[in-house]
Amino acid sequence: MRGQNSHAVPKSFKKLATLEKLDLADNQLTAFPVGIKRNEFLKELLLSSNSLTLENDQIETSSSLEKLELQKNKIKTIPASIQSFPHLKN
Repeated sequence: MRGQNSHAVPKSFKKLATLEKLDLADNQLTAFPVGIKRNEFLKELLLSSNSLTLENDQIETSSSLEKLELQKNKIKTIPASIQSFPHLKN
């Protein structure tokens, strides 16, 4: 779903239970995606080139997430909740 209109991006991805990679780069997103903690197989979440700040976002922890891309956003500080991803490597 890279480069789609932000209105075309679903509000939640919980129905996609076996999703392993979610590419939401370049979608003008302003908030962290909702419902990813229900995607038990999600290993990669690509959120680069959006308008995320993460200042007021409630970041849901995904126990399987290994890769999280956040470059080219409006993030000034990384929230401490990022430490809650137990398998995050990248």
